Amino acid sequence: WIGERELGGEDIVVRAAAGSTGRTLDRIEESLDGEKTPPEQRVVETGEPTIIQPLGEDASVPENVRRAAFADGLQSLLAIPLTYGSSVHGVVGIYAADRDAFSERERASFETLGEMAGFAVNAARNRNLLLSDSIVELTIELRDTEAPLCDAATGRDATLNVDGVVPQGDDPLLCYLVVEDGSPDAVADALDDHDRVVSTRVIGDHGETGSIEVGLNEETPLGHLASHGVTIADAEFASGRGRVVTELSPEEDVRRIATALTRRYDAEVVAKRERDRSIRTAQAFRDDLSERLTGRQESALRTAFFADYFESPRGSTAAEVGEALDITGPTLLHHLRAGQRKLLSEFFETGGDRRP
Repeated sequence: WIGERELGGEDIVVRAAAGSTGRTLDRIEESLDGEKTPPEQRVVETGEPTIIQPLGEDASVPENVRRAAFADGLQSLLAIPLTYGSSVHGVVGIYAADRDAFSERERASFETLGEMAGFAVNAARNRNLLLSDSIVELTIELRDTEAPLCDAATGRDATLNVDGVVPQGDDPLLCYLVVEDGSPDAVADALDDHDRVVSTRVIGDHGETGSIEVGLNEETPLGHLASHGVTIADAEFASGRGRVVTELSPEEDVRRIATALTRRYDAEVVAKRERDRSIRTAQAFRDDLSERLTGRQESALRTAFFADYFESPRGSTAAEVGEALDITGPTLLHHLRAGQRKLLSEFFETGGDRRP
């Protein structure tokens, strides 16, 4: 059987079952709401696979499940988490009649299956958010002084604005910060002191302003939200407080997500609203981008594209594309970089500067 973990919570909902389930599946569903939960529940909590052989002699399995399994002729259990990165989206419980049904090879195969299924669940949730006509926007206020970004902003008397985040599955959440009214080097040093900060790098330092790249693990508020598939739309940290704006699909259980965060950190949901998402056609995207690009930038991008400059291996060099436009290679590269920046800014909707 397959159970899905409700987003933001620990409860499991049975989504599918196959084979001769008999009475065992009924007893498993009963135990999910009981005081003594089945091994599959613990697998969701720990993210670690477990094998129980023989099933009837293991006291960690609820007695009603053991009795039903005995009556159905089941003697082995393999429970595999459905994972994506550090997130556990659910569990698959495989029961077998043989006492020693699961070898190391079979266990490895099912673990791979669990990772594939977890990826599919995560992709489906992200797809729901992308395709939804409306989104739920949560504004969360953080007062957790132990949270790295709150602490660094307070300790260095700076304001930290999150310009963008890049989730990486098992790897740390990459967070790009704009520093205002403070030294980027000093903020990076303060962040380095936190064991929940994996890496820091100063990208730009202009005295009292600049930008930093920070790697955050899932024990941080932003890392926790990202690991649960929540989109971080905006965030600001200053004077011992943080304000985080998140976006979710209306289908998600917003209350559970909020509860999971507030239980773990000194945080409070201060606003919730559902709003329609503006639909933007491909033609509208091209029109907006065309308005932002200069004539030279658009010509450079278009010529380089059709001349296979962006292919690997390249069909044309920068000098050859520049010659076609009657400009030098370095001038072409300048126009390409400026045009690519505008293209990426429009695509990612960063709201960054709009340089000519």
